[in-house]
Amino acid sequence: MIPNLHPDTSIAYGAIDGRTVPDLLDEIMTHGQNLAFEEAKWELKERLEQALAAALRDWTCRPKQFLSSVLDTLVEELLDAGLAEELNFADQAEYYHEMATEHGPVKLRVLWLQGPLVMVLQSPWTLRCRPCSPCVPNAGDLDAPHAEGTTAYCVPPEWLPEEWEGPQPELQVQEPQAASANP
Repeated sequence: MIPNLHPDTSIAYGAIDGRTVPDLLDEIMTHGQNLAFEEAKWELKERLEQALAAALRDWTCRPKQFLSSVLDTLVEELLDAGLAEELNFADQAEYYHEMATEHGPVKLRVLWLQGPLVMVLQSPWTLRCRPCSPCVPNAGDLDAPHAEGTTAYCVPPEWLPEEWEGPQPELQVQEPQAASANP
């Protein structure tokens, strides 16, 4: 698989500095999924399950059934009691977020590369732009529009800053699927 290209369409992922689109960055970090937090939560649950199963073997003949009924609650209670803040998942965490638009879904991811970098993984809009540096190979640099550049997925136009001087993103028309004839 070629990095930073959509596997089905071969359109380059778009990359835009999160400081260019601060409202979008806030939307992603507020409503998106913190991937590092979710992974740590899963790992915490696995480790707790192993530790509690070992401790409960002497107390019950069905430790696995007992654990499955209380483990999710126990993990949530630990996180609510401040464990998440102590582990500091907010700073430079990767986020994933999907937005529905009238033209189709927009899939976004926030990475950190000398600051927040919003990656547009799928969108009904594209923009021709210069390619990114080798740090993000094959992706299109949405901060550097160029008429003869790489076609890359772009954020919805309403998320671009008011002072945007580049061309407006182009809406990609999806061809309707032809109905198959039944013989």
